[in-house]
Amino acid sequence: MRFCVFGVGAVGGYVLARLTQAGIAASGVARGETLAAIRARGIRVIGEDGVEEDPIKPVRVSADPAELGPQDVLFIAMKAHRIAGALADMAPLIGPDTTVVTAVNGIPWWYFHGMQGGARHQLDSVDPGGRLWQALGAERAVGCVVYMGASVPRPGVVICTQPRLVLGEPDGRSSPRLTAMVAALTAAGIETAATPDIRTAVWKKVLGNAWANPVSVIAGATADRICADPQLRPTLIALMAEVRAVAAALGTVLDVNYEQRIDESATLGVFKSSTLQDFERGRSIEIDAILGAVGELGRLAGVATPIVDAIYALTRLRADIAGRYRKP
Repeated sequence: MRFCVFGVGAVGGYVLARLTQAGIAASGVARGETLAAIRARGIRVIGEDGVEEDPIKPVRVSADPAELGPQDVLFIAMKAHRIAGALADMAPLIGPDTTVVTAVNGIPWWYFHGMQGGARHQLDSVDPGGRLWQALGAERAVGCVVYMGASVPRPGVVICTQPRLVLGEPDGRSSPRLTAMVAALTAAGIETAATPDIRTAVWKKVLGNAWANPVSVIAGATADRICADPQLRPTLIALMAEVRAVAAALGTVLDVNYEQRIDESATLGVFKSSTLQDFERGRSIEIDAILGAVGELGRLAGVATPIVDAIYALTRLRADIAGRYRKP
């Protein structure tokens, strides 16, 4: 099974490193300093103990996807709003039997594929005009939820804690391609599980990202400060209640204790969300898929989301003023 990781950043760099280390046919699309560093020194992984491992090399990377050719698995590890701009570059990697795994936060572009009554094929907040749906092919999609604390302190070096992936077919079935991917990623040392209900896994992740990521940008705050503020907590709970109501209206029931969810996030300590990290580095932030899509789904399902909409608008405005917002 041949994997190509498109976007060799924190998550993508870790996945590519582990696949390569395990001897699984893997390549990556990278550019600039990242490409130069990996070609020269391989990829170094820093684990939870803070120890930097020996470099994993050689790692096959290229700036030209045409050099790599069609793949069995295209593992997209980009921010959701950047994918549409890279579709032309991805085209040479997609063959007749390629599976597309989009490892992003938020509501995925394929959300309605394989869903009973899913006649609406795209969400404007994540896939305006259905460009991803058409170019990547919804039938190729396998859902992916990433649980991983990852960052890139310098090109070619990845810090990663508690890496875990959850994969699932959009229609809930078991399939040979799903089984093969889970086996390969597990063999590479990445904790990976298959689920027959990938949308529940998506919503569980969204339930946390929807408040932690945008609030961190609005306030410039780490997880411990956000979770410890007693005046902010009611707003966080109200936002989660709206997310849960939208999910329920679309057929996903989430069993969650809001207070416990916030307390669990507090254990991350002085931790910056990936969205805040991008904001501070001058990059456009991933907010439409994480929060804008929840409001869009709410309107589609007839569920009011005033808190979601307000937090989304505030975050987008702050990012836009700072030059860190780009539409999908």
